[in-house]
Amino acid sequence: MNPDFTLIHLPHAAMVASPSSYIKKSTVAQSLIVVRQLKKTYWLGEVAVPALRGINLEIKKGEFVAFMGPSGSGKSTLMNLLAFLDVPTSGTYRFANVNTSDFNDNALAELRNKRIGFIFQQFYLLARTTALENVRLPLMYQHMKKSEQLERAETALHKVGLGSHMQHESNKLSGGQQQRVAIARAIVNNPDILFGDEPTGNLDSKTAKDIMKILQKLNQEGRTIVLVTHDTKVATYAQRIIHLQDGLIV
Repeated sequence: MNPDFTLIHLPHAAMVASPSSYIKKSTVAQSLIVVRQLKKTYWLGEVAVPALRGINLEIKKGEFVAFMGPSGSGKSTLMNLLAFLDVPTSGTYRFANVNTSDFNDNALAELRNKRIGFIFQQFYLLARTTALENVRLPLMYQHMKKSEQLERAETALHKVGLGSHMQHESNKLSGGQQQRVAIARAIVNNPDILFGDEPTGNLDSKTAKDIMKILQKLNQEGRTIVLVTHDTKVATYAQRIIHLQDGLIV
């Protein structure tokens, strides 16, 4: 058994209902993600369009990985599958040494909410809402006192260098500041992994560099990060670059 996690043997239905109830974290670095022959096919009417043709991949805890490839290569599809935003057509996916193939929608939602953070090209902040309230938002769906929610949100904003902008409304912040708020929101739940889909795509080169330095620091602190990018300068911050083409790793 992988020493990184202890599996408590529960009835199958209980496992499907609540993944966090039987996954126990430890500090030993092991594979966080393992996929084998992962495939995804979309259908346009009666025409099958294969997006992923059989991906084999492992990502270790604490890695910084970048997916690169031309448009239509499958890199965004792969990220969506790994982040439980979509489900594969076939293949196996083990997250934290647990096979997620049989998880129902509620179990996948729990994984997304508690163990995964998202950063997107579009910041997806609530306009005319303060940076603090935007970062606090994911915590409002948990059984947590408001004082603890605010404390954790403040800590996350300090970590991305926005401690002095907590009460600023998001629509009055610069693009770089808005992305910092989005990063703080992504880490406020202390997730196992951060996924970024072109997180610097809407930023100028200097601001993009600042954002990548923040992500690099988070990785150095032990956070696992997976980015999708077309920018080779952004990809150089990663420890490993994975190139995709025609739905395969090349």
